[in-house]
Amino acid sequence: VMDGAALVRGLKVYSNTTICCLNDTCGFFMAPHSGGPLIQNGNRVFNGDGIDCYITLQGGTYNQNCPEQERMILYDDATTGFSTYIAEEGKSSDWTVAFLFIGVRHVRITDVTIRDQCVYAAFFRNWRHVLCENVFIDLPNKAHGTNQDGLHFHGPGQYLTLRNIRGSSSDDFIALGPDEEDRNASISDVLIDGVELYGADQAIRMLCCSGGRLDRVTVKNVTGVYRSYGFFINPFFNEGVKPGCGYGSIVIDTVNLKSEAIDYHYTEPFLFRVGGHVECLTLRNIQHSHPRDSRYLVDVGLRYCEDNRLPPEWDPETKVDSLVIDGINTYEDDSSSSPTEYVRVHSGSVQSLTVKNINIIRKNTCGCGGAVVHICNDAKVKNLNIGDVYAEKVSAVLTDDSENTGLVKMN
Repeated sequence: VMDGAALVRGLKVYSNTTICCLNDTCGFFMAPHSGGPLIQNGNRVFNGDGIDCYITLQGGTYNQNCPEQERMILYDDATTGFSTYIAEEGKSSDWTVAFLFIGVRHVRITDVTIRDQCVYAAFFRNWRHVLCENVFIDLPNKAHGTNQDGLHFHGPGQYLTLRNIRGSSSDDFIALGPDEEDRNASISDVLIDGVELYGADQAIRMLCCSGGRLDRVTVKNVTGVYRSYGFFINPFFNEGVKPGCGYGSIVIDTVNLKSEAIDYHYTEPFLFRVGGHVECLTLRNIQHSHPRDSRYLVDVGLRYCEDNRLPPEWDPETKVDSLVIDGINTYEDDSSSSPTEYVRVHSGSVQSLTVKNINIIRKNTCGCGGAVVHICNDAKVKNLNIGDVYAEKVSAVLTDDSENTGLVKMN
């Protein structure tokens, strides 16, 4: 039990440990040049059942003091570390994260403030039954392009609940990357309910890049302000998704985000980008208020970036079985809100695409143009259903440049 603040160089916790801070002024402040995580579990297990179980962090402020820390941990052994990057022959390096949990079960982080993370606020790998609730990721010393992510999860993992997570990040605020590390692990049974963004560069990333799978994921009640990219749901890396792997069932419901000026320029800004192998993706009740550019709301088929100079293997074909977009509401009243294509299928194949309950309000200060749905010439949509659309100052409900579109129903 902490009734004040303590200066530390890093703490290790083991099974059956509870750290309780009486209020926000209590907790831990990381000494300069500590060279490691602020909190980590003592027994790292990368595969199989974790050893450290029933760990609770309740209340308080955990300050990693990022301006006074080195971003990388260097090792003389190339096999040492938790997320090994080869620094040079025979050596490796890891990013410095605030919370590090590898091989854990039944972890609870509640009513906690994580302040000034050096890289990730929290990193989990090989976990089961994790709850993070009422967590504030406070980043007064935000540095652009430094991967100051919020909560970052690699697989294998099952049963994750995130509730009322708020704050900012330089890069992903929440990242689910099952096989980002080992190219084979999976994550399933995830509930994210209540996310509030304070100018995060990117909102939520879901990354399956090889032989892993992300399945049974529900995200709801996401609000606030983001900058460059909203939801990345694609492989991102260049090897592509293996057959039978990728994304299972994902539901994202009730998103009300406002976009600011972008921080990253390697691809166009967007709210949703979908790529890879997707079985069933449902987007409901999407609000996008006062946009100040021409960003796409739902962009399908680009895994990483739009650049024709990339070799073909860097953009493996997108295959989506079912994509349902039920409810888009935009209110545009700024002259910088340029005409756009609200739903674009850039490339790849979509078995069934449903777009319905669309309301687009563009005031007189906005120019006229764009389309509600645009199917590009490299895309294949077998079944397209568009219904219940109201769109002001939009040139077309459907623009179809493809010769491979199948059945189209419009109401």
